[in-house]
Amino acid sequence: MFQLTKEEVKDWRSQFVTSDADKMGLRYPPFAFTEQGIAMLSSVLNSDKGKTDL
Repeated sequence: MFQLTKEEVKDWRSQFVTSDADKMGLRYPPFAFTEQGIAMLSSVLNSDKGKTDL
């Protein structure tokens, strides 16, 4: 996970149409996951480890 740079936020914001284009309600740059990070997170969330029978 990493925090977007100002340039990345600018590019990201250009893909949205909002009434407040300057900030989009964001006080800090958002965090993002790499493609590998998403795969790792997905494997953890889909695993049976830690699940209990109710």
